[in-house]
Amino acid sequence: MERNKQKELVASLITATIEDINADFDAGKIPEGWDGIELRWLIADKFSRVVLKGIGSSYRKRGFNNHCLVEGI
Repeated sequence: MERNKQKELVASLITATIEDINADFDAGKIPEGWDGIELRWLIADKFSRVVLKGIGSSYRKRGFNNHCLVEGI
């Protein structure tokens, strides 16, 4: 995948996640008492739902994990 297409994909996934979280704020679903801890959990949960919708194989995931470990990503 070309570098600019990679950047576009990342930006679209981040934008979708932000829009999803903002919709929850607007709907009053997020308690005012939540601070950085709960909001970080929410962000991680939302990203996993937006980004990981049944994609990839275990083989590709192992390759990805190995690359991140070797490259320190």
